[in-house]
Amino acid sequence: MVAQKKQLDLFDDDSSHSTDLPLSTVGKMLQLSPQKFIKALADRKMIFKRKSSQAWEAYQTFIAKGLFRHYTYMGNTPIFN
Repeated sequence: MVAQKKQLDLFDDDSSHSTDLPLSTVGKMLQLSPQKFIKALADRKMIFKRKSSQAWEAYQTFIAKGLFRHYTYMGNTPIFN
């Protein structure tokens, strides 16, 4: 029962914590391997990789809809883009 409570808390609308999750974590929550989940998003043209970068990026249309957020890190501190 405690495990279920923790999972439900991820979707709680409490603004005191962030519900932003890495793509790999979302894949795991959906019981998919992170690679399969990320490949499915890329196949559907929701995310892409620049040749000069190893990070996945979402297309601007999906960011504008609020489905994705980009983060840039300075050390361990995320800077929201």
